[in-house]
Amino acid sequence: MDQRAVAQLDIIRQISDALTCAGVDHWLFGGWAVDFAIGEMTRQHRDVDFVVWEVDLPRITGLLRFLGYRARPSKHPKHQLNWEKSGTEVQINLITKTTDGAIISPGTFSDWPWFEGSFGNHQGRIGGLDVPIVSPAGQLESKEGFPKHPAGQPLRAKDLHDIEPLRRLTTSERRQ
Repeated sequence: MDQRAVAQLDIIRQISDALTCAGVDHWLFGGWAVDFAIGEMTRQHRDVDFVVWEVDLPRITGLLRFLGYRARPSKHPKHQLNWEKSGTEVQINLITKTTDGAIISPGTFSDWPWFEGSFGNHQGRIGGLDVPIVSPAGQLESKEGFPKHPAGQPLRAKDLHDIEPLRRLTTSERRQ
């Protein structure tokens, strides 16, 4: 594991510990969440992604600033806020509930509800680090559905890399 990955794992630990201590629900998302679901690092990662409830944003912002993170510009500020510390990018993705109980990301993707059960008690682990993760089924639906959304893009190499292990994980979850 290279220095960048070690730094990213330290960021994951620091943010997850701080949010847990503050009583803020959060879930690791993206490539690192896939790796935590598998139990090992499978590829290099550009950044670290978390999902949090929009209502908790003021507390999260305060915590990140206290921990030394700096806000960065975002292309999608209604549902994704970017932060940076020591050269590591962190994306905070926001979710909220609609009046009918669906969970959505506000803004660009508000018409694409998250897969039911995405935000439960799923835990992932790499080494001695346990963190809450978006469910493998929720991650798979997100990756496979992204190119189909009007604001989406074609699958990237990293998405294709993550899809097969997510399919295996979701198949094994259905068998249990």
